[in-house]
Amino acid sequence: MYLDAHAHCEQVLAEIGQELRLKYANGQSEHGGQLWRKTGLLAHAIEEAHDLEVYLVTLRQQIPDVARRIANRLSIKEQAAPSWQWVARELEAWLLERGEG
Repeated sequence: MYLDAHAHCEQVLAEIGQELRLKYANGQSEHGGQLWRKTGLLAHAIEEAHDLEVYLVTLRQQIPDVARRIANRLSIKEQAAPSWQWVARELEAWLLERGEG
């Protein structure tokens, strides 16, 4: 399913909003809200940001390989192989629909 930009934005905000509310409530009950009192919090947060960068770059690098593998499997079954670029676009769209992209 392809959404226009506004509908997609609303969908993303709704999903993120639900997740953030739950995460926030859990964090408040577990840790409280006085971040300046949390030893090492800033260093840990920066570490987490670096991890996220690595995950995103790695995923971007791996999508074409996964798409090539899918295209190859489809060509075995259907005689005519779709391009790996088409498969990559379809894979990204599918991941976004599932909330994993």
